[in-house]
Amino acid sequence: YLAQVSPESSLDFHHRAYNLIQDDGSPAEIIRLESMAIAINPKHPNFYINRSYGYSELKQYQKARADCTTGLALKSSDLNVVSDLLTNRADAEYGLKDYKACLKDCDEALAIKTLSADDKQMVLLNKAPALIGIKDYANALKVCDEALQLVKDDEDTQLQFMELKLQALEGRNDKKSKDAQAAARLKEECKRLKAQIEINDANTDTTTDTSADKPEADAAED
Repeated sequence: YLAQVSPESSLDFHHRAYNLIQDDGSPAEIIRLESMAIAINPKHPNFYINRSYGYSELKQYQKARADCTTGLALKSSDLNVVSDLLTNRADAEYGLKDYKACLKDCDEALAIKTLSADDKQMVLLNKAPALIGIKDYANALKVCDEALQLVKDDEDTQLQFMELKLQALEGRNDKKSKDAQAAARLKEECKRLKAQIEINDANTDTTTDTSADKPEADAAED
């Protein structure tokens, strides 16, 4: 009925789902909203990006992968949409422990020339653990080092890649390359960074509590 009398309402459901993602909202509600959007307009690839995200958050990886495959079959001319679908499918494939399929989608996403630094970092967050999954520790280390150059200003993501690098070093454990020594140093660096992140989070919470006592600013327009 909505598809007939109000086809534009699909975008309303989609935007509400997108806002929920930005606010770390309920994955089940994201899925519900995007399912409504898809019921009205099943040929909009963006709808499958958000719904696949919701499915992955609920660890329903088969459904997430199926959504991404459906979205890619629509052959969007927007390369950002294609890269998002490939990235989400790689994430689902990693969850399914289908590491080779995950790596294939990661490499396809990385081949897109318009890929932003933020999107590249998300792809590498799938690629590094997938390489560890197939015990290709040497390439996993290369990916982690490449990623660490991209995220110098993001301590949380730095820590993620440092911990992945630690896994790769411990997995390879090459005595000639002195992996054990490098792993020990990296463990200490991870501890230091975790402590720094906790301090920063505590300071942020204190600032937020103080600002809560101030009068509210005028609401921004959506």
